[in-house]
Amino acid sequence: MKKLARAVTFVAAEGADFLKSSRFLGANSWSQVTATLDASVAIPYLCASLFRPTSGRFSRSATTCIQILKAASTQLVIPRAYINEVASHLYAALRYPEMPEYKESLEHSQNGFVSYYYQLRAQAAKAAPETLRAFVGQFSLAARRNHATSQHAIREIMADIQPLCFSYGVKYDDITQVPIHFRRDVETGYMFRMKELHRNKTQRLIDHDVEVLSHARRAISERNEIRMCLTWDAVMIAVGRELLDCGWIVSPHEACDVVQVRTKLSVGEMSALAHGLARARERPLELGARIIDRVVQLASEQLEDWSFRNRLRQFYEDSLKRIDISGGAYNALDQDVDEFLMREGVSIEPPDIESGEISPST
Repeated sequence: MKKLARAVTFVAAEGADFLKSSRFLGANSWSQVTATLDASVAIPYLCASLFRPTSGRFSRSATTCIQILKAASTQLVIPRAYINEVASHLYAALRYPEMPEYKESLEHSQNGFVSYYYQLRAQAAKAAPETLRAFVGQFSLAARRNHATSQHAIREIMADIQPLCFSYGVKYDDITQVPIHFRRDVETGYMFRMKELHRNKTQRLIDHDVEVLSHARRAISERNEIRMCLTWDAVMIAVGRELLDCGWIVSPHEACDVVQVRTKLSVGEMSALAHGLARARERPLELGARIIDRVVQLASEQLEDWSFRNRLRQFYEDSLKRIDISGGAYNALDQDVDEFLMREGVSIEPPDIESGEISPST
């Protein structure tokens, strides 16, 4: 990674051709590179492709990076595990009622479809469907049908998402059973990094990432493939940097600083810096979105009660005044929300949809 960092600095300073920057990955051209998109990157790309790009920092970086890679003929792929996560996010978006009083915060929702919808409404209202439910239906007709279980619904939605990905240049990556010797170090490293970075994930989401990283190790070892994975997940990135043999695991804004080097770049133009500055500005709204996401996840039915929404509004405002926005306050904030819901008589149980998170890791 140090070698790669030096390469980025050199290429940016010298204004080298980005088509040649693939050589730092061991490829003669970007067409020899296979780039996996995880759900946090695929969702904003699908949204921008079906509608239009927004100025949200995750959407902007993901869309820009993928467009550049596509122009260089990079092979873009998505495995079943991440199609499942995309479908889970789309289905989970249906749990959100119309909440105009939180529209600014919901531009930073952990649900990628919800955040994009509110960004689009804010920036180009005429380009967006009138309701979130109508927006969801643009990606999958199955999402709006009645289903016996959430698992059945997600399987049906996956059948719509895969061809949609393909229509926008992202092929299906068929992952077969990966031998244990490719998985062992990945599993160990993943659990260690989760603990180190104080991240909490369901076992299903952990298994998805371990599968993808292990698959990349096998593809590189057995078939000499050149692999990269675009993700916002800090654990994934940390494991990739530690193991070194599962490809280039990188966030879109950092990848842009390698692939987008056709002209000389000043420090102020570097994507990673712009992303960091945007995050600092958006921190209060991001924490506000965390509150609403948690309430929707655990108590979506109560949001139909106007008196509950009034009490939620007071809790929301008080929490943002009290919490320290300079640090990693997610776990403490989740606990505060849970305590508020328990006072409201809500039973705190794991949700039936494991959609994961889009934004807080990077």
